Amino acid sequence: GHCKGQQPCKVTEGHCITCERGWNGTRCDQLCSKGFFGEKCQEVCPACKDGYHCDPIQGKCAHCNPGWIG
Repeated sequence: GHCKGQQPCKVTEGHCITCERGWNGTRCDQLCSKGFFGEKCQEVCPACKDGYHCDPIQGKCAHCNPGWIG
């Protein structure tokens, strides 16, 4: 998984204490759901062009609507 700070999983349960940005799940092996990003996947993505989803780690859009950046 992607445990925060490259910490190992808890030996007894095999779970991470917390995940790196953009990852979630008990083993930090699942990307944020589409439309969310960041720490604990709690931040909402901006409206990206043509329904594209933002980057789950940084929240940036690969494609933006006219007049929008980021």
